[in-house]
Amino acid sequence: MPKFSSKALVLYCGILMSITAFSVDITLAAFSFISNELDAPYSSVQMIIPVFIISIGFGQIVMGPLSDRFGRKPIIIAGLIIYLIGAVICLLAANIEILLLGRAVQGIGAAVGPVLSRAVLRDNFSGPELARNMALATMLFAVGPIVAPLLGAVILQIGSWRYIFLVIVLFSLGVLLTGIWFLQETNQNKDALALSMGRIKNNIQLAFGNRQSRFFILMSGPIMLNILLILICLPRIFKEVYGIEGSWFAIIFAFHGIGIIIGQIVNRRMITKIGTANAMRVGACVIFASSLLMGALFYIGFLGPYVISVVMALFATGYLVILSNATALALDPMGHIAGFVSSLFGFFAQFISSIAGALLALWIGGDLSSFIIVMLMLTGFLMTILFFWSESKEIRID
Repeated sequence: MPKFSSKALVLYCGILMSITAFSVDITLAAFSFISNELDAPYSSVQMIIPVFIISIGFGQIVMGPLSDRFGRKPIIIAGLIIYLIGAVICLLAANIEILLLGRAVQGIGAAVGPVLSRAVLRDNFSGPELARNMALATMLFAVGPIVAPLLGAVILQIGSWRYIFLVIVLFSLGVLLTGIWFLQETNQNKDALALSMGRIKNNIQLAFGNRQSRFFILMSGPIMLNILLILICLPRIFKEVYGIEGSWFAIIFAFHGIGIIIGQIVNRRMITKIGTANAMRVGACVIFASSLLMGALFYIGFLGPYVISVVMALFATGYLVILSNATALALDPMGHIAGFVSSLFGFFAQFISSIAGALLALWIGGDLSSFIIVMLMLTGFLMTILFFWSESKEIRID
């Protein structure tokens, strides 16, 4: 059976990572259409994002340990099948409750994307090479935020929002069949006791006993909360403040994906020149500066929808530098339990941030000023805490 080359494996991991962003961003233009057809409140339709990501958080808790026990490939295949089933449920949903159920099933299956792509990369790389390949996979992940909103907009011009989930079905089939045919098992040290309570307790102690891993596992939630608020709140803000929704919103929103690509190209160079942690601190300064810029432009009355798009592209150049480097720094000391630690990282990143994001989104509603205030507080906190952490020598992996 043919197998991936090293570069192709990183590419496939990037595609696995993109499942979450693709599944979220392709639906952003459809909120109003779903609300009208299913006769559901807009606020209920918004929940298709946090429900999906909360389920990913739950799924990641089990997917990592399962892959430590049975191997990466069989769990990736099983997860993709669950993701496919969830997409079919969404496609056929007759009401908002069934749609949210389908998104929950999708999320559980999609958990294999981020958690096992990280574990597979850690199985094959370490140190600065891990950070650089994590950055490359994350750059490929940016295809989702660019292509998915535009694809969703095109689909809505052709027909129903249900076609969006038909495309997700086809996408999941492609990723599934490619994995079955080309993916080789990368976990060469399967742990027969990985699912035992004793081993799980021991792995938690190992992960949280390492200062570097503990710090970045705990920081993953606040990091993820930034992008989650953008995904949940911006469609409603654009609709209520600027009267922009559907396809035009998707086109404007897709522009920020360019920032992700630029950020990761620069990140790979920064990792070599100044180290993984310092590159992450540069990213933190960028997202705080973009939040300050957004606040200043709002204050002088110059924050139109296109200006927001440009500011979000600037934000994106820094955001995934932080996320991808934090991932590498959390996993690097824990290669022998990479699947488990990747699960912990994903749980804290997505489950906790989704709960906080849903609550904050209800408070923000469609109010742009509240959104800006929250983003300033979050980005300021991240920048401060990452510079405070600079006192530790453990952080460097280069």
